Amino acid sequence: MKKRLNIVILAAFAAVVVYLIYSIFEVTVKDARKWQELANSQQLQSTVVKASRGAILDAKSQVLAQSSTVYNVYADPVMLKSQLKAKDERIEKIKKDIAEENDAKKRAQYQETLDKCKSSEQLYEELVAMLAEELMVETKTVREKCEANSMYEIIKKEVEKSTCDKIDKFLSDNDLDGVRCEPTTKRFYPQNELAGSVLGYINNDGDGVYGLEAYYDDYLSGIDGRSVSAKDRDGEAIPYKYKQSYDAQDGDSLYLNIDTTIQLYLESALKKSVDQFNPKERACGIIMNPKTGQVYAMATVKGCDPNKPNEVYDDDYAAILAGLDPDSDEYNKEHIRYLTKQWTNKAISELYYPGSVFKVITGSSALEEKAITLNDSFGCTGGLTILGTTVHCWDHSGHGPQSFAQAIVNSCNPAFMEIGMKLGVEEFCDYFKAYGLTEKTGIDLPNESESSYYTAQTMSELDLAVSSFGQANKITPIQMITAYSACINGGYLVTPQIVDKIVDADGNIEIGRAHV
Repeated sequence: MKKRLNIVILAAFAAVVVYLIYSIFEVTVKDARKWQELANSQQLQSTVVKASRGAILDAKSQVLAQSSTVYNVYADPVMLKSQLKAKDERIEKIKKDIAEENDAKKRAQYQETLDKCKSSEQLYEELVAMLAEELMVETKTVREKCEANSMYEIIKKEVEKSTCDKIDKFLSDNDLDGVRCEPTTKRFYPQNELAGSVLGYINNDGDGVYGLEAYYDDYLSGIDGRSVSAKDRDGEAIPYKYKQSYDAQDGDSLYLNIDTTIQLYLESALKKSVDQFNPKERACGIIMNPKTGQVYAMATVKGCDPNKPNEVYDDDYAAILAGLDPDSDEYNKEHIRYLTKQWTNKAISELYYPGSVFKVITGSSALEEKAITLNDSFGCTGGLTILGTTVHCWDHSGHGPQSFAQAIVNSCNPAFMEIGMKLGVEEFCDYFKAYGLTEKTGIDLPNESESSYYTAQTMSELDLAVSSFGQANKITPIQMITAYSACINGGYLVTPQIVDKIVDADGNIEIGRAHV
């Protein structure tokens, strides 16, 4: 019995030892990283130092987007409550000192000090009233923030320095530290709507949305720094000796090929056209150097202001939204749809039938292949019948016999249908591809669309005829201007470029135009 009992006790003891060894192994080896991180989280206090976002400047160094320092005003309700309690305790101590002091002169001094003291209730009410007035926030909201059960409650974001100076003075005068102003950055677009769809904007997290802000976000955003310090048992930072800082690396700046003056003229001309003709699907324009691909201006009208990205600028859209309940799901759905529409860069993201401007592509391809000559004559009776379908010229009375140059000037559909047929399906499709119309241009902007087109295997003679004057294949405006550039620069297919160079915070050129 004794031996059996010893065996049972020994087995139980061995099991406990094995369990302890395994537990120690699990904590010190298997899950070491996990426990180390938990320990560090309790012993270390880490503060992010935000990097300043790089600027965006035009071809003449005029600022189109920049980040400026603003402040978030926040309350630490726990600290505020503690400080206000300490104020009352100090008042009680002074009262006690007055009651116990026999020296009339000292009592008078204590009384003078007491008269200058404000009770916690009085001081709190003055603080709330001051914050509500300076920040233009409802008193109720300020109270809720200052009385929350937390150590960090933002009262208002993006407050100007002048306002924060007034708040800091009040806090300093009253020896309070439960409300603070922490520096942050705000993105400004000084030119407002100018080139808005090209620039894009940033969201509340500081990430680029649409346009250059999104495409070059990694360059613009920089790398945040960090300040790491040890904490004592009460969670307070231990200064100096145990503090380590990692400096923030400010973002790079973009220097564009866009010229603000040219951009202004383009947008002004487009707005006049839109006001006159009221196109259903908006309007866009591009001005580009055909030899280099440098984009000097790009605009979509009706536009939008990056400073107010959630505001609907199209009057028609705004009128529809005005008739909906702002709290309804339908309103939210339509609001998002309209915002997405107005921020879409029509020049690169929306397909269209190029129409008569495409005749230059058809004509140059036929001339290159010697399918026609400049001296050939092309007749026009007002229409041409192909596979039983009559396709009309815009001038139903016809242009009669005409040279190639006259056919271009007259923008004659039958003449270019004839030219397309002489070129043939295979050659037409080969040149359509050679002009870059079957793929994206590679422009340095997000959300460029791919074209929709007939291939040699799917194109009929009627499709070829209609395609010859730009009414079958759908492309983007940026593809069209790139193809035009190849027509007039000797046949070189250039890559459109918005950005000329990228410059770091120290003024060093990181990437030049040839490598962007």
